[in-house]
Amino acid sequence: MNPQPPAAPSPPPLAAPASLTEAQAFTRAWMLFVVLVAVVLGVLWAVKAYFV
Repeated sequence: MNPQPPAAPSPPPLAAPASLTEAQAFTRAWMLFVVLVAVVLGVLWAVKAYFV
């Protein structure tokens, strides 16, 4: 039985860039807004389908 070689250390997780450009921040805010609206509409649709 051959001994297992020690596992290579995992690379550190990639950190998000410290400085976000204004366009990137604006796009990220709009994407978050659209996702939240979609979630709210989905929940309302599910509640309506369940109770009606």
